[in-house]
Amino acid sequence: MGKSKKTLYVVSSLVIGVCSVLLVLFGFILFGGVNDSSVDLVFVSDTRDFIYDGYAHGSDGWQLAEGKLRKGHTAKVKVTGSQRDVGTGKNAISVVIYDKNGNDITETYNIELREGNINVLPRPIEITTVSDEKIFDGYPLYNRNWDVSNGRVADGQYLDVSLPAERTEIGVSKNAAIVIIRDSNYEDVSENYDITVITGELTVKPIPVEISTKSMFKVYDGEPLDCKEFKLDAGYAAVKGHTVSVKSANSVTEAGSYDNILTLSVTDGDRDVTGNYSIVCSGGTLKINRRAVTVIPETAERIYDGTLTASVTAVALKNSALPLLSGHIAGAIVVLSQSDVGESIAEISSATVKDENGKDVSKNYNLTYQSGKVITVARPVTVRPKTFEKIYDGVAEVTKSVLGEADSSSDYSIVTGHTVSLTVATAQINVGSGVANIVTATITDAGGRDVTNNYEVSHASGTIKVTRRPVTVTSNDGSWVYDGEVHSEDGCKVESEYGEALVLNHKITVLTYSEITDFGKKSNSITVDIVDDDVSVISNYLVTYKNGLLEIKRRPVTVVAGSIEWVYSGYEVAYFNSFISEETPLVKNHSYGAKVYGSRIDVGESANKIEAGSVIIYNAQFNDVTDNYEITYHDGVIKITKRPVKLKPVNANKKYDGKPLTCTDVENIQQFYTLVEGHTATAETTGSQTEIGRCENSIVAGGGKKLFKKPPPPTRHYNREGIGT
Repeated sequence: MGKSKKTLYVVSSLVIGVCSVLLVLFGFILFGGVNDSSVDLVFVSDTRDFIYDGYAHGSDGWQLAEGKLRKGHTAKVKVTGSQRDVGTGKNAISVVIYDKNGNDITETYNIELREGNINVLPRPIEITTVSDEKIFDGYPLYNRNWDVSNGRVADGQYLDVSLPAERTEIGVSKNAAIVIIRDSNYEDVSENYDITVITGELTVKPIPVEISTKSMFKVYDGEPLDCKEFKLDAGYAAVKGHTVSVKSANSVTEAGSYDNILTLSVTDGDRDVTGNYSIVCSGGTLKINRRAVTVIPETAERIYDGTLTASVTAVALKNSALPLLSGHIAGAIVVLSQSDVGESIAEISSATVKDENGKDVSKNYNLTYQSGKVITVARPVTVRPKTFEKIYDGVAEVTKSVLGEADSSSDYSIVTGHTVSLTVATAQINVGSGVANIVTATITDAGGRDVTNNYEVSHASGTIKVTRRPVTVTSNDGSWVYDGEVHSEDGCKVESEYGEALVLNHKITVLTYSEITDFGKKSNSITVDIVDDDVSVISNYLVTYKNGLLEIKRRPVTVVAGSIEWVYSGYEVAYFNSFISEETPLVKNHSYGAKVYGSRIDVGESANKIEAGSVIIYNAQFNDVTDNYEITYHDGVIKITKRPVKLKPVNANKKYDGKPLTCTDVENIQQFYTLVEGHTATAETTGSQTEIGRCENSIVAGGGKKLFKKPPPPTRHYNREGIGT
């Protein structure tokens, strides 16, 4: 009961609350306080751009970007944004909404205000400064002029332009400007402008000065020539107070013609102002004439060198117009009347003059030549044989022709193109190095002419190298049929690419050689010694071995299976004997074993065979030597012949019964061959007796006889002969 009351109270309270809310909402709706739906409005003020002109700018434009006013409602919009200087300001906006009765119902709307921008952009203006130039005069160059080349300032504002740039010295610099824009209150409003300055140039050019230099001449004497005299050409002068002087002059020593160029300097007191002048120097010439000298070769000796030219010292002729300068030396290349040892006329082909420092000063001379003489003396050389080799031949070289060369101890070499031919003697016989002594020496030039007399020849010993004599030793081949013996071949053949393989009277002896006994092939490897009168000289030979071939061939042997002939006995006949054919015997004391198979029972012939691979052959020591034989097998024969028997009908009798008496029973009367055990014999007979009495009972000739065993055997195994009564 308590629970029901509590529920009733809760439900009643909810009903009363809901009714109260509905009444309030109805009142708002009735009096315009609440709309039946939520409304969102978006108001946007204008965005505008302005070029700076000194005035404040704004825009009262706006628009309802989103949403819609309800019927009877009006909006009062106020836009108050303003911007004068360069930059961006917000275009402020405010809104009040009224109903038809003029009541402010703004709060009944969800309103968003979006402010636009008032943008003031810099005012462009372009200033151009004036360019100017002048020739250097020691005073500064400037130009304060300028102009507005594009744009203008805002009303009531003005340009405050200063041009502080100046230039005095030679060169180019910018005529830079400092630009300030001010308003009527002298305030700097330059930041509201986009100022471009096109800068002119200030150019100071050098003063042009032209001078003329004087000329001067002389004959080459090794001393410098210069001339510092000059004059300013008409119409040119230095700035007042400036002094022009020679800083350096062109100084020449060598023969030739040169422009007389002076380097000038201009000073203003102690200050060098040369850079402010453009000085052009022209006019004068410095000329040094070549020194005329007649030279003659100085008589001198020269070492023979096989040529027709020589380098000598030349001296000035006594009656020469001018001598060589002190310390100058003339070297001359002369052409000789002969190249051999002796006195020659020397004609100068070219000459060179050098000063005391070795510098070539020939171009300063005008040389003329006169012939002289040169004495050629023998060329001292020490010669030795070039190291030479020979292949060992068992004899010493008493004399041998070889080429020579200058020894390392020689002061002079052999003239290029000349050949030294020597005969030498040496005692070296065996392989190794020995001394070779010169017997005679001849020197020839490239044309083959003997020029030995142009040399002063001394001798030095050389070296001979005796090298090992190459020979090829080839061992003999050998081939044998296996006989169980050890075989070898100790013969050999000696060859050489140098003619006779061995030196005269040398002999070769085989020291070791290979041996072979069993079937196969083997290299016949040998070693030898070479002797001269029983003394080994093999160290003087370079021996190359070529091995021959030793071969043992298999011994042919024929193993024959035994043969047998046997009279039929009813038993299986086998024969296990075999033998070696006399035509292909085994090695002495060798034996063999073989497996023979084959058998026969009945009359006829069949092969008695040796099983392939069953033959084993042994030597005297019972070692298996089968592989040394080439085995051929020959079959034997097992032959079974008919068994000879002699048959006789047996006698028969009976009491008369009216029936014929016959008898086919027989007996063997052969004394040596009986019927095989278990065999019986019957025969077709001729006898028949019915009446009382006797008659002859004979076996039918040519057949009708039968031999039986149990079961009856074939009669073909018997050679039957029939007799009897």
